[in-house]
Amino acid sequence: MKNIVFPYGIRFQEDTRMAVFPAAEARIQGSRSSETLYSIFLIDSGATVSVLPAGDAELLGIPLTKGRRTVVRGLGATDFLGYRHVITCTFERATIRLPVVFIDHPATLRILGREGLFEKYLIVFDESKRRTLFLNPKERTHIDKLV
Repeated sequence: MKNIVFPYGIRFQEDTRMAVFPAAEARIQGSRSSETLYSIFLIDSGATVSVLPAGDAELLGIPLTKGRRTVVRGLGATDFLGYRHVITCTFERATIRLPVVFIDHPATLRILGREGLFEKYLIVFDESKRRTLFLNPKERTHIDKLV
């Protein structure tokens, strides 16, 4: 498994200031080979499962309501209803099967959560260099020596 490095993403806030966030670029394969979505995800180590807007399911040819109905709870008091599916996601040349919940809410961000991803990679947030590293789990031996 190859190591992957992603630069942080950039977004402009309402007050016109620039903010950076841990991001990963991915290609999501739809139900047919002609249906592919390229996207930037916010990497959220506090999120259990990855989340996508419900409209992405339609773009990918995934029948939204055929997934398992799921309630997603965020930091606020609001619960969101979504549908759980498994998608094929490619980061550079590494392809994984990733559980996601499609949520029908206009403010839904594309979020990479821990499930299905953090078991496969050792994820390192390098704030000083504004990058996220997806490391081969075999690299853990180097980190274990530090602790």
